[in-house]
Amino acid sequence: MNLRKARLPVLVLGLSGLFLFRFAVSQDVPPEIGKLEAYVQGHPNQAESWVRLGFLYFQAGDSDKARTAFEKVLSLEPGRLTAWYQLGLIYEKQERWGQAETAWEKVLQQSQNERLRHIAKKHLARVQMLLEKGLR
Repeated sequence: MNLRKARLPVLVLGLSGLFLFRFAVSQDVPPEIGKLEAYVQGHPNQAESWVRLGFLYFQAGDSDKARTAFEKVLSLEPGRLTAWYQLGLIYEKQERWGQAETAWEKVLQQSQNERLRHIAKKHLARVQMLLEKGLR
């Protein structure tokens, strides 16, 4: 068993645009998730902790829990661009086209970063095309 931690880049969105956030992802991710789950239970109104938990779930391949975490972020901070972006990706993965459309529209409304807006426009166009074909 390889216990060496691999550092994987994860896209994180700030209000000023895109930047790369690096964190350790390895075979010890489940205990890390468990610790953060326990923490957010005691501190349920800390949006930043929910963001971190959402990213950990996403990295672990649990899109349902990641979606729940990012939706919690939005219940605390409705304008959180990072959460809208991640939910756009998750909703697309889960073929929740209407929700994906809303998420990408929010990213476009809130972002001033042209690169991010370009990415969101591409996703939004794809989602809208699928919605027009009757996939809901």
